[in-house]
Order: sequence, then C-alpha cells, then structure tokens
Amino acid sequence: MSSVGDIRGFHYVLQPVLMRQRWQCDRLGVKLALLHRNIASAEAQRQADERLYQERLGQLRALLARSLDTYWYRQQLNFLGQQQQMLDNQKKVLVLMQAQKRALMQQYIQAQRKTEAISGHKTDQLHEHVLAAQSRQQSEDDREWAGRRLWLDVR
Repeated sequence: MSSVGDIRGFHYVLQPVLMRQRWQCDRLGVKLALLHRNIASAEAQRQADERLYQERLGQLRALLARSLDTYWYRQQLNFLGQQQQMLDNQKKVLVLMQAQKRALMQQYIQAQRKTEAISGHKTDQLHEHVLAAQSRQQSEDDREWAGRRLWLDVR
C-alpha cells in the first residue's frame, strides 16, 4: 500500500505516449538550450565587432585630422564599410535566431502542456483504479463479515 492506495494491477495504456511526449519535451529543451547558447555567443561576437568598428572609426577620425593621405583614407573607409556590412548581417542573423527561439519556445510550451495533460489523465486513472480496488475490498470485507455473522448465528 502506498500513500495513494493500493496500485497493484494498475496499467496505464497511454504510458508509451506519455514517455514519448516527455522525450519530445527533453529534446526540445536541449534544442532550446543550444540555441540560447548560440544566440549569446553570436551576440557577444557582434558586440566585440561593434567595439572594433567604433575603435577603428575613432582612429580614422583622429588620423584624418592629422593627415590627408587619400589612399589610406579610402582603404580605411572600405574596411569600415565591410565591417558595417558584417555588423548588419550579424544583426539579421540574430533577429532570425531570436525568431527561431520564439518558435521553439512555443513548441516546447505546447509539448509541456500535452505532457501535463497526459500526466494528469494518468493521475486521474490511478485514482479511479485505487477507488475501484477499495470498493472491491470493502465489498469483500462485507461478504466476509456477513459470512462470519451467519456462521456465528448458525452455531
């Protein structure tokens, strides 16, 4: 006997579905964690590249005030243009990754809700099983008591 009652003989027919649903939640959780880590890494890289861009831009402004070397200035502008394009691409990738994270989070929430619903159903079924077992035991106890009473009355 457990605190719930006698669960001997309980067989939940949806147990394979419940297990598969839990596995799906676990898989989605792992995917979500990996994506979250990738987003954090990409954001850190974007911030480092942004700092480099701002640093180079400051250097270009400072050197422009001291020198009028147009060839060097053009090279630096080309570099900064490429750097800005890379930063824009990184931002686009981050936006896509965030959208993917939101979609994955929705899938995870739906899977979690399904798991909780099936688990709740299992709990309800277990409770019904325990009540039926208790009812059978009470009926058996009543028959046994009535049989003993009849035996004592006959004696």
